[in-house]
Amino acid sequence: MFKIEKCLEMQKERYKRMERERKAEKFAVGLSIIGAIGLTTGIVMTVKKGMELHKMCKGKALDTVEKTKTIIQDKADAVHDSAEHTAKAVDDVINNLDRKADDLHKNIKHGYHEVKNDVSKTIENITSDLKKDEQ
Repeated sequence: MFKIEKCLEMQKERYKRMERERKAEKFAVGLSIIGAIGLTTGIVMTVKKGMELHKMCKGKALDTVEKTKTIIQDKADAVHDSAEHTAKAVDDVINNLDRKADDLHKNIKHGYHEVKNDVSKTIENITSDLKKDEQ
């Protein structure tokens, strides 16, 4: 019985080894196919002539420059519009303050004359009252 068990064990080990060899073979074939695809892709990619690659890079660079110019111009226009709006608002505030200062000056001047007239009338009234009292 020992011999049969030993034979079965040897058969199992042989089967396992053959299974590992099949898996390794499949892996090697898959790796070879992937390598061949990568090599083919690399060759196809390098077939482009230097001038074509140069033109492609130059076109992308010029496109990037144009996009950057457009973005900068848009930002500059927005800043300019904002500055104009702010300048107009400040100008309106200054003009309003000037009008209010002129109005205040006129009111003070008018009030001064009214107070001066009232004081003069009061002095005259007091003077006339004092003259009446003396007589």
